Amino acid sequence: MRWRVIGGAGLATLLVASALIATQASRQFYGVDHPVNLLFYFHVSVAWVGFAGLAVAAVASAAYLRRPLPQRSWVAQAAVRVSFAFLTLTLMTGMVWGRYIWNSWWEWSDIRLVTALLVWFIYAGYLVYHREAKHAADYRRGAAFCVLAFVSVPITVASTRLWQSPFHGTTMTGDSVTIHLPAFLLALAGMSAVYVYLVALRRQVHAADQFIPASERPRS
Repeated sequence: MRWRVIGGAGLATLLVASALIATQASRQFYGVDHPVNLLFYFHVSVAWVGFAGLAVAAVASAAYLRRPLPQRSWVAQAAVRVSFAFLTLTLMTGMVWGRYIWNSWWEWSDIRLVTALLVWFIYAGYLVYHREAKHAADYRRGAAFCVLAFVSVPITVASTRLWQSPFHGTTMTGDSVTIHLPAFLLALAGMSAVYVYLVALRRQVHAADQFIPASERPRS
């Protein structure tokens, strides 16, 4: 019940954030005045929460390697699965924004896009691996993979500071971007609450699978 309350509160917060963004936030980023710039608030919120979730998965996986309790593996798998969906939304909203601002759906010269795509593929591999995992050794290897995979996340986050990009600057600190901070914080809080709800829901699915014979479990 408490997870539903958290999820509902998250959706309500996102609605309030959307109203603020639509009525108060500036549409001008990087010298371009366009409504698509308002996607920033959801694009960045989804990305930050998704990456934070991968940190949770790495911690849960490290704890599983130390002491292989199934609950820790469930948390890691649930966090990665939901974060993967959030990262997919991050890439999609970024592509939509780029189509209107750069007149291109994708720019291989943009280091942030390329490294984010790399993270997406790495964790797609994790999900594929766990889809076929059956034995305790498989789950231990999956946990080790999850811990090592997290190295790609801080590289992506810091990519625009580590390498120069002709397109993607450091958005939160750039002089060409004016952010409506209350709207952004509300969007971030709402997205975080929705994330927590989805992870809790997915963890319950993993727990329920333990009581279903392997031959009868659906592939997901």
